Amino acid sequence: MLATRSALPRKLLVLVLAATAFLAACNPSPDSEIGVGLVNWQRSDAGVPHVSRSGDLDAKAQSHAVWMARNRTLAHSNLSAGVDGPYSVLAENVGVGSSMAQVHRTFMGSSSHRSNILDRRFRFIGVGEARGTDGRIYVAMVFKG
Repeated sequence: MLATRSALPRKLLVLVLAATAFLAACNPSPDSEIGVGLVNWQRSDAGVPHVSRSGDLDAKAQSHAVWMARNRTLAHSNLSAGVDGPYSVLAENVGVGSSMAQVHRTFMGSSSHRSNILDRRFRFIGVGEARGTDGRIYVAMVFKG
């Protein structure tokens, strides 16, 4: 009986942590909102339709941003892993910097990253960001068309 009582708080802790992670993926951070706003501003400026947020892409991007921040490294994910539904094209931008705006400027200065942001085929976006122990912000953007 004592083992059952001590196991209950651990199970409850695991449940609370899982729920917190789920809610974090469902409630985009202000920085990720800024990231989407910057992408759509660039798209409007170029005469390209806006992209809409997608829950599966947000979850994938957030998970990958956390992984990059934890490991203090920049790397692409397994692009199709975690992407729901049919799609014809996928792309990913990953970056690191002092702020979302600074990472966005870096993306726009890179022809391949800029191309992803302005590609008319993309209709959906997911954005994730996480601050590393080094103080920098790690960003992942996943696009789907």
